[in-house]
Amino acid sequence: IPLFCIILVGYLAGRFKSLGTASAKPLNAFVMKYPLPILIFASIAREPLNNVFNFPFICAFLAGLFLPQLIVLWVSRMLYQETLTKSVLRAMAVSFPNVGFMGIPLLGALYGKEGILIASISVFLSVFQMLFTIIICEIDKEEKTTLKESLKSGAILFIKHPMMIATFLGLLYSASSLPMPVPLDNFTKYLGGVAGPTALFALGLLLVGVTFNKGKTEVTIISLLKLLMQPVITLMLLLVFKADPIWAASGMLLAALPTGVAISIFTDYYGEYTQRGTKTLLVTTIGSLITLSVLIALIPRFWPTLS
Repeated sequence: IPLFCIILVGYLAGRFKSLGTASAKPLNAFVMKYPLPILIFASIAREPLNNVFNFPFICAFLAGLFLPQLIVLWVSRMLYQETLTKSVLRAMAVSFPNVGFMGIPLLGALYGKEGILIASISVFLSVFQMLFTIIICEIDKEEKTTLKESLKSGAILFIKHPMMIATFLGLLYSASSLPMPVPLDNFTKYLGGVAGPTALFALGLLLVGVTFNKGKTEVTIISLLKLLMQPVITLMLLLVFKADPIWAASGMLLAALPTGVAISIFTDYYGEYTQRGTKTLLVTTIGSLITLSVLIALIPRFWPTLS
């Protein structure tokens, strides 16, 4: 509930014009470039490598991201006469959870440092999904662009992404087995600690002014698929891969998060699926207050050791 209260404060700040809704963009840019990468670096650097490379979780969570996206992308191509960009953005709305802005504060509150580590790894994995979406959109956008050129551009974006750099540096530091100096530890705690609250506040600002004049049925279906289908698929995969209880429970909760803020960034940039993407962001954010509360309450029944 405290996490949703921060979103509410951001919404009220925008609704009563204490801050303009345009403030959300620089706030999100700040989080993406500074506090969030610092938090990811510190979470990985403090852990031994064998804790970071949890392959059952990595395989299951990656599949849990891509399976719903590919299913919805295929169905969209079968049912609608529309651009490939619009189809892949609809699929992203169903399958891209808000792991960075909500996953880290949520799992941090539930499971402490281990929860933050799991969420940080999921943020790293979600970048692969963003890369896939970018490549598909770019192929559709530029008819003259070859697959090789699109893959090259995507790879450059991937390597230069702040979260990729943070992950790589965190892995290097973890491999060194060096203790983290107190000044560096305090720095990462102070700067990394503002990532979650700032992102949630900015999310509240983004929700101001969203209306539901069109597309109610589609937004409802997409939102239900996001909040119900993806966590079920991901949980099944985590059980198949025999992930440890805390990793399985965390993966299920991460998959049950609302659609990520990146959907607004992508739809705005490519000029497709803008209104419905933002509406899905709003509906899933509100709906996840119920679904996440239910799942958190059920976790001790599925995994008694986490009670």
